[in-house]
Order: sequence, then C-alpha cells, then structure tokens
Amino acid sequence: MRDKRIDTALEAWQVLARRSGYDDASFQRVTHWHKKDARRSHIILHMRDNEGMSLILKQIQRPTDINSFQDVVRAQRIAAFSLRHQDYARVPKVLGHDSQLRAYLTEYAAGRTAFDLCSGTRDRAQILKSAGRWLSEYHSVNEQERRIYQPKFMVQHLQKLAEQVKNGERKIRGQKLFRYYVDQIAETAKSHEGRESVISSKHGDMNLRNILLSNDRAWAVDFNTPSYAPVGFDIVRFLLNYSEIFADIKGIKSGNVIPKEDFDAFFQGYKLVGPDDPSVQFLLKVQLLTDWNRLPHDLLDTSATNLVRFRRIKQISKIAFE
Repeated sequence: MRDKRIDTALEAWQVLARRSGYDDASFQRVTHWHKKDARRSHIILHMRDNEGMSLILKQIQRPTDINSFQDVVRAQRIAAFSLRHQDYARVPKVLGHDSQLRAYLTEYAAGRTAFDLCSGTRDRAQILKSAGRWLSEYHSVNEQERRIYQPKFMVQHLQKLAEQVKNGERKIRGQKLFRYYVDQIAETAKSHEGRESVISSKHGDMNLRNILLSNDRAWAVDFNTPSYAPVGFDIVRFLLNYSEIFADIKGIKSGNVIPKEDFDAFFQGYKLVGPDDPSVQFLLKVQLLTDWNRLPHDLLDTSATNLVRFRRIKQISKIAFE
C-alpha cells in the first residue's frame, strides 16, 4: 500500500519548489527515506530533474510543534553559513521552508551515510577519520570559548533518572544494573573536574546517519535546536552510536566503551581537542547510560534492532563499569 506521507511530501515539494524558483514538474522522485517511532516521524524525498540537478525535501510529521520545526531549520541555516568557506566540511543550504507544512527544501549532499559505509566493510578507520574531520572543522569555526569542564551536571542528571527508576516514576529495561552503574558515575567524575574543555556550537544529533561522506567532502544534516556545549557531547554521541552498532565488543578493553583502534581513528581526523579531553572521557560512559535509558522498556513495543542494541549496550556497560 502506498505511503500517504509520500503524497503529502510531494504536495509540499510542489509548493516549496515553485516558491524557491524551480520548475517542480521537471523533477522526478529518485528515492525516499522515512523515519517513524514514538517521538519522531518524517519523510525525505530525493528529487532530480532532467539535467541531473538534485534537491532534497524533508517534511516532519512529528513532532507537530511549529516552533520546534523553525528551530531545526534555523540550526541548519546557521550551520551552513558557518561552513560556507570550508572546502571539506559542509552543510546543505536551506533553499526554502514552510512552517505550516513543516517542510523544508535543501541542497543535495552527495555521498553515502557513515552508517551505510560502515555496514559495507569491516575496515572502518577511514570512515571514522573522515567523520572526525567534519566535526573538527564544524566545532573549530564555531568555537566560543575555553572553559573549565563541570561534570557535576551530568552526574545530577543521571542520579535523578536513577531515583525516578527506583521509585517507579520511570521504567527502563535492566533497571537494577542501570542504577548500579549510575552509582559509579559520581566517582568517575572526580578525575575530570577542574580541567579545561572547549565550548562550541552543538549539532545535537551527531549519529552515523547524519554524516554523509564522499571522496573529497563530508556533509552533515538534521541539526537540533541551536545551542552551545562542550565539544564532547557531539563527539561522544557519534562514537557511542558507532560502538553500539558496529564495534567489535571483544576488542574493547576494560574500563572503555569503544575499541582503541576505532577511538584513535576518529581522532586522526578530529583535531580541536585531543582524546584525553575531559568532556570526551567523562561523557563516554554517561552517553552509554543515556542511550540505555532511551531504549523502549516494553519488550512487546520495540523492534529487533532495539533488542540487539540493548544486548550490546549491556555488554559494553559490563566492560566499562565492572
């Protein structure tokens, strides 16, 4: 059965293409991608005309909040502008948007996602290095200040989650183990207090599907609301997404969350801070538990992908904390 979201997105395409000065009738849909879960639902169309020009249309069905949609569009506009002079690291320009339709039109980013590339090979060092380079250039051109890193805020956040689990306000899978690992975070934080890190613009959803790589350029898409944070937030989000899906768990050393060779490969490309940066080192374990918390609790209301990911998160946590 035809996905009605495609028809709705094509209607939005017609509006935005014409408004942006393109002949919508000269374009054909090449392919589409969609995402649908409890929190988010969107569809992306790749449109191409007879002369080979490609454009991307993204329409968001959920969340329905217009302010949230406008923040996402603004974030991508800001990021694209900040990287406009970079040869390697780029962000597709937003060509037009419509808040009522919750749709926006962008340049086409040539390349394959880091997820697809990792799926097709076991030699992933160059993929990690290239992604690290994109993020390094993005953080570098948007650097705000160097500041003493304060891990206490994430400690408090996790302790609050653990308390909610304990009193029944929040349900997560494997909650006893989760609480046991959270109890160790405060002790871990002590070795990272009083050390300097870098504050920069935050991508906000730095995962394997939001980086597209080609031979000579890297693109990032799907930014969250504009904000600033220690660079470790984006770095760790990407590295944990990789480790939870693709890393060889047997290659992870005690106390770590990712194999050293994968970690080092990323930092061959990322140069703004080193691998010993306090926001990176501390947040690696924090992000692992954050990802654990975000997985669906109900076994009957999840996918096989989430079940596999939960098993891998438990395995990695055991190595990291025990």
